[in-house]
Amino acid sequence: MNNDEFLWHAKRGHGECILEMKKGNTNYHLKAVKKIFLNNYAFLLEDEYRSSYSCELVSFYNNDKYFLSLLWSKIKRTKIEDYYTFDYLVNNLYFILKRNKNNDYEKKLERLFTKVLDKGFFTENEQKSICSLISLTIDLNINGFIQKIIKQHYIDFKNSNLDVSYIEYYYNLKLSNKNSSVNRMSNEVFDNFNSLLECISNDIVFNKKLPLIINKINNKDFKKLLVVLDNDSIDNSLKTNILKVILYSKKRDIEIIKKLFSIVSNSTQEQKSIIYEVLTKTKSKKALSVLRKNKLSNSFYVRLFLNNYSKDKYENIHKKILKLRINYTNLDNWFEVEADLIKYCNRKDFDKRLLIDLKYFLKNGLSSNSRYKIAKILTKYNALDDTDIKSLKYDANFNTRRYFENV
Repeated sequence: MNNDEFLWHAKRGHGECILEMKKGNTNYHLKAVKKIFLNNYAFLLEDEYRSSYSCELVSFYNNDKYFLSLLWSKIKRTKIEDYYTFDYLVNNLYFILKRNKNNDYEKKLERLFTKVLDKGFFTENEQKSICSLISLTIDLNINGFIQKIIKQHYIDFKNSNLDVSYIEYYYNLKLSNKNSSVNRMSNEVFDNFNSLLECISNDIVFNKKLPLIINKINNKDFKKLLVVLDNDSIDNSLKTNILKVILYSKKRDIEIIKKLFSIVSNSTQEQKSIIYEVLTKTKSKKALSVLRKNKLSNSFYVRLFLNNYSKDKYENIHKKILKLRINYTNLDNWFEVEADLIKYCNRKDFDKRLLIDLKYFLKNGLSSNSRYKIAKILTKYNALDDTDIKSLKYDANFNTRRYFENV
């Protein structure tokens, strides 16, 4: 396996890399391993187990001190706003320190805490990064300084928005005397349509009240929202939020279908994703006839006809899946296609030819969590060979390893 192949497999968390390291080809792949160790290549933030995987690759070098110094330098350079990267690096630090008793890091972490808490306002990502740091010190039992620093933070910044309630709840402890205010949703947003629209226009308020809106909105106000979508000068943020109301309310009549398709060409990528999510969940012959009259993107076509499946569509579905670009930008919505294909193949009665397409995602997909779901289906229908199974036994995903442990 050359370095490019190794990195390709490692980004996906494939067991092939562990097997390659077991052959003793460690020095040849050092550059790639450092890249994996210091950069998060998981497509999803949660349940990917990439830190344990990268630290397993590092363990073949028997030189944790070297990798620890690289890791700490990268942590200090990484902004806590970048939660995707920061959380991954902190998790790596946990695994390295867990197998290496190093008292020096208590003081280093204390200085880092003091530095990151030296302000009064934190974004949601920054708060999550801080909670990751707190979790690290608690799990490693080096948390003697946490309460002192957090209490001092609330003295220095009396109006701080720092919220550590999740950590307090999860670990059953009290880190501060600050009472977290619980957002109490009221029905005031429904006093009139303008109040509702104002709420939907405000991202911060809207995100908190979305569950209330989708459960309480009446048909009259819902139709008014559809009218607002016709306004060419509508703010993009408002348009996106109205589309979210449509998506999560699960309303799916033909009027909504026509409206969504009429605006899709003038929508942002995020808005298109929401619109596709609504349309692809539609089971209606009438809606299907409306959609067939338009030129459909590959991903939209596949998802629509997986949900309204007929065997004569298989060849088209197969060809369009192979044309999808599988990358981190997800511009082709490959991940949504993969998810819908997994859902379809979990039915009792499905077109078994699509197992070939599932295996395509098994090899090329970027999410180890999805790979676990795919591997279970392929195992059920004996669609994996011995080489596949051998690699899956060393997959980055813990659930996958456990599933194939005795196979």
